[in-house]
Amino acid sequence: MSLIHLNHFIESGYYEQLKECIKYADKLKDRIRDKLDNQEIDRYVWEENGVVGKFRILKRYRYDHANLHEYLFNYGLLPVTTSIKTELLFDHEKKILKEAMGDELTKEIQVRFHRDNKSDIPSRLNRKTLEVSQISTSDCVQLWMDNKRVLDILTKQWNLIKSAIGDCYSNGDNREVRSEHGRLTIRKKYIIPPLNVLGILGEEALLRSAYINTEKLEEYAVRGFLSKLEINKFRQVTSINRQFLLMELEVEKKVEAWLSRRREKLMKISMNK
Repeated sequence: MSLIHLNHFIESGYYEQLKECIKYADKLKDRIRDKLDNQEIDRYVWEENGVVGKFRILKRYRYDHANLHEYLFNYGLLPVTTSIKTELLFDHEKKILKEAMGDELTKEIQVRFHRDNKSDIPSRLNRKTLEVSQISTSDCVQLWMDNKRVLDILTKQWNLIKSAIGDCYSNGDNREVRSEHGRLTIRKKYIIPPLNVLGILGEEALLRSAYINTEKLEEYAVRGFLSKLEINKFRQVTSINRQFLLMELEVEKKVEAWLSRRREKLMKISMNK
């Protein structure tokens, strides 16, 4: 039944509309970013639209994972500051974990649609894509909001269809399923606690398959279990970029509230250590 829904979504033009809405959103965002950047404005609010655009500095790091993992393991902190990257486990190790953990092993189903280039997929869009370079910034913001409303609805519908397909094929191995307009890849990602990997497979498997949870790492540094200066020895800044964010004011408020709660949490941890 889910494949019928998928084919209907595609044949009704909604899939192509979804893809075009994504491209149009990016084009409008780029136009707004360029206008603010040229005016050297770091943050601007369009009250009438309930939208904010702002720049932030984003640092990207390269970690020396092998030595950082060894460092954390020697302090007994590797299992509590990392998650497991299951693709770095060998097949026989995954089998051992499945047998040992049984029903305790949770999994996520990932469904991806790969369009057949020969498939004739219609679109519901009647308008031509506007040349955004000729549109004022305020009009771009309004168009971005209008487009976002449609995009949010289509994205929700598409994700529900993929989720239903994933549920239908939740048992068994990874697989590919053909539809009239392409193919679906269905992959299972197992959520495995690092302590289980250590207890069942041992130290080498944990060191190989762990990846750092930076939030947990920060929490343990604030608690005094780790030295930030020591941690910084295992990472190197690879790039510093000026990132542009465009969002609804309500979304910004939620993000700021989350950041505020996190700062309070870290402050309490620091005071109680």
